[in-house]
Amino acid sequence: MSDSRLAEIEEILQGPPSRFAFRLLRALIDDCPDHNARDTVIRGAERVLKRWPARTRHVEARYGGPMSALLRSPSWPLARSLRWTAMAGSDGEEISRAIADLASDPHSRHLLRLMLENPDDEVLQLLPMPTCFPNLVRLSLELGCDNQRRTVIPLLISGLPASLRHLTLENAENLDDGISGDVPEIIDAIASSPVGRRLRAVRLPNMSDATLAHFLGKFRRPLSDIGHQTWTIESLGRLLHHRALASGLKRLNLQALNVGLEGVSLLARCPHLGRLEQLNLGGNSVGPEEAAVLAGSSLVSNLKALELFDNPLGDEGWKILGRAPFRRLRVLDLGYTEATALGARFFARSRSLDSLRSLVLNGNPMGDEGASEILAARFAARLRRLDIAATGKSAATAAAVASRPLERLRTLDLGSDRGGPEFGRQLARSSVFPSLLSLDLQGLWLGDEGVAHLAKATGFPRLQRLSLWGNDLTSRGVRSLAESPFVSSIRELSLRSNPEIDDEGALALARSPYIENLIGLDLDHGWNRVSREGLDSLRRAPNLRLLGGI
Repeated sequence: MSDSRLAEIEEILQGPPSRFAFRLLRALIDDCPDHNARDTVIRGAERVLKRWPARTRHVEARYGGPMSALLRSPSWPLARSLRWTAMAGSDGEEISRAIADLASDPHSRHLLRLMLENPDDEVLQLLPMPTCFPNLVRLSLELGCDNQRRTVIPLLISGLPASLRHLTLENAENLDDGISGDVPEIIDAIASSPVGRRLRAVRLPNMSDATLAHFLGKFRRPLSDIGHQTWTIESLGRLLHHRALASGLKRLNLQALNVGLEGVSLLARCPHLGRLEQLNLGGNSVGPEEAAVLAGSSLVSNLKALELFDNPLGDEGWKILGRAPFRRLRVLDLGYTEATALGARFFARSRSLDSLRSLVLNGNPMGDEGASEILAARFAARLRRLDIAATGKSAATAAAVASRPLERLRTLDLGSDRGGPEFGRQLARSSVFPSLLSLDLQGLWLGDEGVAHLAKATGFPRLQRLSLWGNDLTSRGVRSLAESPFVSSIRELSLRSNPEIDDEGALALARSPYIENLIGLDLDHGWNRVSREGLDSLRRAPNLRLLGGI
């Protein structure tokens, strides 16, 4: 294994955990032809990855053949989270083989999270979960129309691992080809199983009112999450008066239910939500009056994540939220809430957002003035993620970003405005963003000239993911990137929706002396001028061998 690859692996392991970082790590390990060196790296990675959350050590497979192939990959023992579309493809034998392979694989026992999407009944019947996954903590079953009640109910009663603590069961209404409708027996099955009494979260999304009432009657103990429901004011009231269950809630999803002032007031008055950490009120007609009720309640001081996107908050609502006593808030989504630069000015003055790490403000017409206010706010220096896409900004915002580097920022979304070539020129003047890993510039109409400016930037030394989706690029702009050291750190590149890119651009990528270890290339080749021969040149390029497919 080369010194440069070892150095990149070490940088990944010492960097922030993420699914993308784990995906890159696996690609680098699996590509190593030296078995001894690879095994040494895997042993070292295992020690470091113990500190990573299980959700970041994630792998995916679709159908039977790819699942069996995943189990044979050298990096598979490092995985702790698996999503498997567990249905038969064209070869029905593949799914049976995959079940047997997964059941007999010694590393399956280390999985902590498992998501089965549209699993064939054969998978649910033949996969011995208690022995195959003895350490499983989270299980999600996304049922399809081919699943039968006679298969799912016994699984829930006696086929779950004893270690399980979080269970999600989606699309139960699909059972028996949808003719069963709501299935309250599922609740009885979970509640009566030995595992059911130890579950901390039971997510059964979109239960009917009758089934929800049955659920509340069966689970008279604290649960941290029960999934998104089609709450009415009456059913929400029943939940909030259910002290035994509500006192354990850490996550409550009320998205797109139009709960309005009455629903927000119910939340604010509830004395049992002292442990609530994540609240989703997106799309609920929450305006300034509702924001004031929420901000004045005791529950905001404990919230870690608050989603208020797609609500008519306006400037007054942002002003109220800026004064709210948030003490632990780390994630805040105020996308499409009708605020202007005035609201941004009020919000930027907040002195209670020192814990904030992720801020989404996309779709608010605050313009350059509002973006500048946010960038200069005290809390901005601590952000890991900032989204100010589609805010009516111009190149002036790019200049503000360039002059105010946020040293802790890892993800920045500046897309979806008519920035033009000048936006690229101003952004390229940025001082060093030492932590920035992902930059989204989609839909800015940078053009070849703007991308040529960007290719000269030196302020993004760790940038791994770059989106230039829909920027009116031709192969000339692609060549500017491919011939620049700017792309040497990039591992995922999106050039989608640039229809004038042709074979010249594909060849520039294939021959680039700077592109290395790319694991994602979105060229959208059905909607540009790249020919089959151009695609073949990409597939054959040694510097693009880590790509899963083009």
